[in-house]
Amino acid sequence: MIVTNTAARADGSTPTTVSVRFTLAGTDGAAITGYLADKSLVVPVVVITSGAAWSVDLPPNSTITPAGTRWRIEETVDGHRAAAVYANVPTTGGPYQLTAILSPAPAAVLPAGAVAQATLDAAVAAEASTRTAADNLRALLTDARFADQRTPTDASVTDAKVAANAAIAQAKIAGLVAQLEEAVQPTVELDSPGR
Repeated sequence: MIVTNTAARADGSTPTTVSVRFTLAGTDGAAITGYLADKSLVVPVVVITSGAAWSVDLPPNSTITPAGTRWRIEETVDGHRAAAVYANVPTTGGPYQLTAILSPAPAAVLPAGAVAQATLDAAVAAEASTRTAADNLRALLTDARFADQRTPTDASVTDAKVAANAAIAQAKIAGLVAQLEEAVQPTVELDSPGR
């Protein structure tokens, strides 16, 4: 099956050179030797391109012995290696965009507690592959978590938290100004001549 991807630098720009290594991994994530039905050996594949797009023809995982394998894919973009990802290549259909066939990393290669995160990451990547840029922008603009419309609770705002250029209505601070003026008025006692 054909698997494709378009790599990018960390800043999103187009790389000049991409190399991708595909290694068959067992259930524990370690590299293993696999065999096809005709007893031919499944060997690591390296693809080197002089641009961002790459494509490779990989045997589907369900046709490989032993069962339970997945492909470990390591992209190196302009000499900088990205984190490895894992994918299950389907038997039918294709070509497949890499993000559509990602699978969680094997539990053995994840730090403790990261299995659920890896499963979530794979689900997010699969959903992201079906969303358009407009969908992502719409979600960003309508998500309440990104709105800055918070209301402070009473007595939670201090001078240090107020921006120097904040447009605070005079009516809101008039009472405070009067209180401050009263607090700083000196008390003057006059000596009476009869003392």
